[in-house]
Amino acid sequence: MAHDFEDILQVFFGHPLSVFDLLTALYCQCAIPVFEGLFPASHDEVVQSLLYQFAQWHALAKLRIHLEATLNFLEEVFKKLLQKLRRFQSFTCAAFNSVELPKERAARQ
Repeated sequence: MAHDFEDILQVFFGHPLSVFDLLTALYCQCAIPVFEGLFPASHDEVVQSLLYQFAQWHALAKLRIHLEATLNFLEEVFKKLLQKLRRFQSFTCAAFNSVELPKERAARQ
């Protein structure tokens, strides 16, 4: 399941010049455009922003070697990600009624 999540967010860039080049290019090829327009405008903005923040965090967290600068940036990105998750939960999730399907319940148990 984690591998599926990674595949959704993952982007192939070859060998970027720096972490910041990688993060700048994140929007080019990933799941973000797939979700665009699926929600009403106010919720779409929340979802798009959350997906971008996840992709940015994922790219940083997956680095094999960190410098002080990348660790500091990872911490900043993680704080923003938490803010976006809280906004998604309180605003978007609260606006939509959803139910767990019996098949989903069985898989979870």
